[in-house]
Amino acid sequence: GCWKEDLDLKMKKRNLLLFVFAVLCFVFNMFSVNAANLSREWLDNTYGIFIYDDYYSFGGEIYRMDGKIAYCLQPGKKILTNDYNATADMEITDLTDQQIKQIELIACYSGHTDPKYYLAAQEMIWELIFDNSESYWTITQDVHGVKIDIEKEKREINNLIASHNKKPSFDGNKVVGKIGETIEIEDKNGVLANYEIVGNATNYAKIDGNKLVIDIPSDTFSLDTIQLVKKQYTDDVVLLYFYGESQMMISTGKVDNVISNVKIDVTGGKFE
Repeated sequence: GCWKEDLDLKMKKRNLLLFVFAVLCFVFNMFSVNAANLSREWLDNTYGIFIYDDYYSFGGEIYRMDGKIAYCLQPGKKILTNDYNATADMEITDLTDQQIKQIELIACYSGHTDPKYYLAAQEMIWELIFDNSESYWTITQDVHGVKIDIEKEKREINNLIASHNKKPSFDGNKVVGKIGETIEIEDKNGVLANYEIVGNATNYAKIDGNKLVIDIPSDTFSLDTIQLVKKQYTDDVVLLYFYGESQMMISTGKVDNVISNVKIDVTGGKFE
C-alpha cells in the first residue's frame, strides 16, 4: 500500500532529477559554459540615454568580466547578478553573424584607457543592433542634458574598422631575386607596421618601418611564400555572458586573422 506508493513517488522524483541533470549537462556541454564574475566601475557625471520604442536612462559604468572589458547588448535590461555564465558560442543570441563580426571589431578597436572610447564603442554596438535607435551620453540624468562629445572617438574606431582588412600594397606580388641579395619592398598603403612575419620566413625577412626587407639566404635555390599576419591586440577569445533575465554582455577578444602573402622567385646567384 503506502510503502509502494512512496517508492513509486521516490522513483519518479529520482527519474525527474536525472532528466533535469542530463538536460543541464547537455546545455552546458553544448555551449561550453564557464563561470565569470562582473565588476563595475562607476563613471562620474556620466549618464546613458537610449531611445528605442521606449526611453531608458541609466548611470554610466565600465563593465569588466574577469578583468576583461565587456559591453551591454540589451540596453534597458537590468543587471541582476555579478555571477555570469560565459561561452564562446554566439548562437544563443538573436544577432546575425555579420552583427557579431562587427561588434567584435568595435570592441577590438576601442581598447583605450580613456573612458570616452568605451562610451563610443557601447553606443556604436547599440546602434548596430537596434535600427533607428538613438543613444547618447549626458553629464546629468536628463534627456535634454548636456551631451558628452564622443564623435572624435567614434570616428577613430570607425576608421580602424574600415582599414581592418587593408593589406600591404605588395600583397600577392611575386618578387624576383638572386641568392645572397637583399631586397626591400615598400608598402604604399602604409599598413605594414600592423603586420608581423610568421613561419620560416622570420629567418631571412624582417619589417623595417614601412619596408619589408628580405635577405635571400645563400644556401637555397628557392624560397617559400613569405606570410604576414595582422597583429592582434589580444589573444583572448570573444565571450558572451548571460545569466537568467540579467543583462547579456560581450567581451573584447581576438578577431579573424588578416593574412598577406609575398612570393619570392629565386632566379640564380653569384659564383665565386
